Amino acid sequence: MSRCQSAAGSLSIQHPHKVDCHWRRTDRMLKIQYGFASLFLVVMITASLAVKQPNDNSNLADHNTDGEHNVEYDHQAFLGGEKAAKAFEELTESESKKKLAKILQRIDKNNDSYVSTDEMVNWLIESFKKIDRDESAEIFEMQDKNQDSMVSWDEYLQFVFGFVPGEDHKPEYSYQKEITRNEKRFKSSDLNGDGALNKEEYLPFHNPRIADHMKDIVIEQVLLDLDYNNNEGVDLEEFLGDYYKPSDGNLPDWVKQETDLFKTILDADKDGILKGDEIYAWVSPKYKDNAVDEALHLLKEADDDQDGMLSMEEVLNHYEVFAGSHVTHYGQSLSGNSLLHEEL
Repeated sequence: MSRCQSAAGSLSIQHPHKVDCHWRRTDRMLKIQYGFASLFLVVMITASLAVKQPNDNSNLADHNTDGEHNVEYDHQAFLGGEKAAKAFEELTESESKKKLAKILQRIDKNNDSYVSTDEMVNWLIESFKKIDRDESAEIFEMQDKNQDSMVSWDEYLQFVFGFVPGEDHKPEYSYQKEITRNEKRFKSSDLNGDGALNKEEYLPFHNPRIADHMKDIVIEQVLLDLDYNNNEGVDLEEFLGDYYKPSDGNLPDWVKQETDLFKTILDADKDGILKGDEIYAWVSPKYKDNAVDEALHLLKEADDDQDGMLSMEEVLNHYEVFAGSHVTHYGQSLSGNSLLHEEL
């Protein structure tokens, strides 16, 4: 997966650009993703869940670190999260291979004893979605203080802001803006209108990009955060953000790449401004794109006979590409606290 990416994970993007673009996009899209929450929430979630943005599903480790391939990404993407990857690290090589064989049987939908590219892509898409669901579920549990399997508006406010606005506690203007924006998103997520969110409703509240009924909220959020000139769109200067001004002189490579992306791909009608569906397409999860990139990488690493498929033998011969073991302790770096896929 590329460095300048987003998914989940939440309002973030993924594009194949270099490291210097990554931190700029991370900073700016964090403002979009968590612009509706307080700095307190950003710090708390980042500290407690090691949230890494922007990754599209939002919590995967970067595929490259300091120019080097990051095997942790492969393990977490393939297995479905940090907990799953760490569970493999506690296994011996033989135990790891045995469990890996069980996973391969599930991926091989047509039971031909091979994993095709399409089968791998489909597996990875579901893995990415699961990681996003697991992150949302974990934050849901943190906010459900009375443990009634619902997050009320008051519980959310108390968790995020540390108080519930009322006669005794009137928030400052900046907080009130955030509260108003969050309340609109909360109500849009509350599909049954009972004033609280169950775990299913909480997912689009936490990550509105993944639900079509939240499309207008997503677009509005981006415009509130990036449309500085109030023209109801995001122009190239706003797209590049505060990190580059024409007066800076020569164009850095990342500016050239981002500008090309904006003009050739994102700005579909070529009017110089991202609006409506163009904005939504920009920030929507790229589950399939990410899955295709990762599937092709895994095949490149393990497809010894280069037939475009992976046999059980090939995967087990390269088991360290897909999963670690006690021998190949690679550490941790993904925030989606997900378990091994259920068959394990």
